[in-house]
Amino acid sequence: MKRYYSIISLFWNRCGLTNLDSYSRLRHFAFAISIALAPCYNTSLAQKQIFLAPEPDRLLFADSLNEVAKRTKDANIQAEAFYLYGKINESMGDIVTSMSWFLKSLKILESKGDSPKLVRLYARIAMVEYNKGNLDQVLAYTTKGIAVAKRINSQKYLVTHYDMLARLFVEPNDILKNVIRFNRDSAMYYLNKVEQIAIQLNDSILIANNSERKASLLFSQFHDKTAALSKLNYALGIYMRYNKIGDKIRVSTNLAEYYIHFNQPSKAFIYITMADSIYRNNDINAFQFTSRIYEVYSQYYQKTEKWKEAFKNAEKYHQFHIN
Repeated sequence: MKRYYSIISLFWNRCGLTNLDSYSRLRHFAFAISIALAPCYNTSLAQKQIFLAPEPDRLLFADSLNEVAKRTKDANIQAEAFYLYGKINESMGDIVTSMSWFLKSLKILESKGDSPKLVRLYARIAMVEYNKGNLDQVLAYTTKGIAVAKRINSQKYLVTHYDMLARLFVEPNDILKNVIRFNRDSAMYYLNKVEQIAIQLNDSILIANNSERKASLLFSQFHDKTAALSKLNYALGIYMRYNKIGDKIRVSTNLAEYYIHFNQPSKAFIYITMADSIYRNNDINAFQFTSRIYEVYSQYYQKTEKWKEAFKNAEKYHQFHIN
């Protein structure tokens, strides 16, 4: 194992990662170890992207809606069917196909003028572009969404786009980190706007979502461990009360990751196994949850120096992120 660790250390040196703190280096572990140990495994796996299977009920509903649209020639129903196909492919991890469906839906909805569904679609496309690291497109669709939301006086959808702007500054993905400078004041500005609207709407789930964002900001930019954990646990309590399955998984994995960073692996294990249990017991088949669980398990096993399990989970995570 020491030989492989030397390879990983070389990777960090070559990539200029030696000056990062231990947590940041840990974030790079899944990718680094996949490369370092790849010769020991069947490399043919790395040549093929893995997509999850579609959820049967969701696909059946989208197909049914699509058939109705064809039979009635109703453009609004057709736009909704395309939108649902986009969401299904996005949850499978196939963002190229999902974007294709979203753009078909967009063509119809834009021709119909301002509507809540148009604002919703702008937000969905902005999220796909965010995941692809296309900053200009994220800002373009978010700006359009805010304009339409204000024109139709939709606080519900306005907050979605404010949340996206906050996300850019709170948690830019690996690609966007190269083009966006962290600005905690801008992030907090948009998060406070979201919070104001959430309270006005008396929307508990929106309040919980915003609490998550603030936890991330407090953790990464204000370095306030206590406040970050408090915000995340507050959000988890709301999701538990309303039985929001996906949200419970997401917050549990985030709590596990935080505890790994705080050098408390025993607490991290409680939350990652909680997320895994919720995922497996609810017959969920979503790319982002599967990938995230593998990622955090890999971090946990690396922290506890269980190298075989660390690599096994890192490899699975890496397979989901082959470009």
